[in-house]
Amino acid sequence: MVLTGDENIHFSREQLHNFNTIMLIIDPETGEIIDRSRGALKFYGYKEIKGMNINQINTLSPNEIFKEMQNAKLEKRNFFLFKHRLNNGKIRDVEVNAYPMQIGNKKILVSRIQDITERLKDEKFHLTLWKIIIIGTSIFIMILIYFLIKLSRSKKLIKNYLEVIKKEKEEIAEKERLLDKAGEMTKVGGWELNLENNKFYCTKSVYQIFEIELEKEQDFNSILNYYNNESKKIYATAIKELIENGKKFDIELELIVKENKKKIVRILGDKKTDESGKIEKIFGTIQDITEYKELSCNLEQSENRFALYV
Repeated sequence: MVLTGDENIHFSREQLHNFNTIMLIIDPETGEIIDRSRGALKFYGYKEIKGMNINQINTLSPNEIFKEMQNAKLEKRNFFLFKHRLNNGKIRDVEVNAYPMQIGNKKILVSRIQDITERLKDEKFHLTLWKIIIIGTSIFIMILIYFLIKLSRSKKLIKNYLEVIKKEKEEIAEKERLLDKAGEMTKVGGWELNLENNKFYCTKSVYQIFEIELEKEQDFNSILNYYNNESKKIYATAIKELIENGKKFDIELELIVKENKKKIVRILGDKKTDESGKIEKIFGTIQDITEYKELSCNLEQSENRFALYV
């Protein structure tokens, strides 16, 4: 007889008898063991288990066993964890992969069985060990906290420490506010591009120069879109020179903001390297010099007109 199934497994009864793998062929309706592998005989310790019922091996109740066989037959479940009884009375934990096969007009279950008793013991041991480590660590932390509290003498020290942190945070916030104010007044902002993760960061003043809402997060490519085509090329070349040759840049570019308003900006760029000399970040400043350029242009025109009268 050749057994065939949905998993494209084909073997004869003779081949099954020679398998060292623990395998059982079971009738899912009655629980009768129709056939077995050589490995199954060796594992369970019987001279022959063919003709026995799975109820004699599985420690579950007959109703529970029937229910699980039906689950396997209908392919609702194919993986199970059971306890199987050996001929010597010992109980072993097993993993069972059971799948249905059609033989003629009858469906049978082919079960592959693996003894996991020792593995579960190891897992339980490691779980117990971890529990001991966690409990020990918790006790150590509690003792450490106790002594820290004793050394602090009172809650006043902790309160003072929190007040210092709060004050430092307020001072940092004030410095950031002053920096933003100075940037707003001078129309100068700072920018930074992380070359490792391509993250782009800029100060509040940069948003104001580009007339972008603060809540709208920007990346480097979206910032580039504000420049005209010629400025994009100049900017790209400057950044390439900075990354490849370490050449700092100081360039003037034209950008277009809301309502097609044009601005002239001056951009300075530099690099930051790691200990090996690899460039991690490029950074710099950007300044809106539109008014300065317009003023310079008007002054030059005035000088030219004055020269005509001299």
